[in-house]
Amino acid sequence: MTFEDAIKILEYPVRKWLMDTDERDDGLSYVDALDMAINALRIQKQREQLWHDAKTDPPEMPGLYYGAKDDTNIMYAVNYRNGVWTSACSGQKLDIIRWAYYTAFDCDG
Repeated sequence: MTFEDAIKILEYPVRKWLMDTDERDDGLSYVDALDMAINALRIQKQREQLWHDAKTDPPEMPGLYYGAKDDTNIMYAVNYRNGVWTSACSGQKLDIIRWAYYTAFDCDG
């Protein structure tokens, strides 16, 4: 669910919420719709805290990071040194717009 979809769910007309008791026009129950919207907003907040703008907030140290070239969920292992982002695999220069610490997605801890 996108951030915009979450906003649409939360903007659902209040009078419809009060009159209808089972499902919304899109087939979701009200509880499920609110749960999805709240989760989408939480993910957006976590994403904003996790990712840094590559131009205005670059890393302080050279090293290995995750980088994104656009606003999709695709991320690359990248090296950063002296204002230049390169692919950790090929060494090819990349136009990175946002970055995160390489350990940011570590599931072990």
